[in-house]
Amino acid sequence: MDREGIAKHWDLVKAFKDGADIQFRLNSSEPWVSSCVPIFAYEAEYRIKPEMKVVDLSVLIKSGVDCEFSSQSFKEPAIGLLRWANNSKYMSTKGVSFSKVRPRMNHLHAWAGGSCPLPEGFTVEVMLATGKWSEMGSVSATRFEWGHCIYTQSRSSEIIGFRVRGLVDGYCYPWEEK
Repeated sequence: MDREGIAKHWDLVKAFKDGADIQFRLNSSEPWVSSCVPIFAYEAEYRIKPEMKVVDLSVLIKSGVDCEFSSQSFKEPAIGLLRWANNSKYMSTKGVSFSKVRPRMNHLHAWAGGSCPLPEGFTVEVMLATGKWSEMGSVSATRFEWGHCIYTQSRSSEIIGFRVRGLVDGYCYPWEEK
């Protein structure tokens, strides 16, 4: 820790002194990492560890999005629709109960319009009616207008498909909640 690092991160140094959990990363393309004893280097980014928000997976029941089910890791998940969710159990439409579920990742989901098919907390890439992917890249699903505009001149901003990329920073699955 040097004077420049302390000066740049002074508010976080004080927050750490007062008991806040601190995370860091070396550049914006890396994930945040928790630090027991942050060194507050000038070139690194630091933040107070955000309180995690739990994703409401019950939204997937109504939306009918293909899901991945597992009781361990998602290395070889079962694929299907979510029928019901209850505390730590998730039932597929095939009648099998699992301890974990998530929307099918990195899979092109077709979209015919309606409200956002995903709960708050997921990042997506969207395919537009032009057949091209949105230039926004992977962003929160709730940032898009999901409805279709049948009577408009230009349909270039209509979503016709999407890929789920992961969780938004600060969100976790129910089984990861501490």
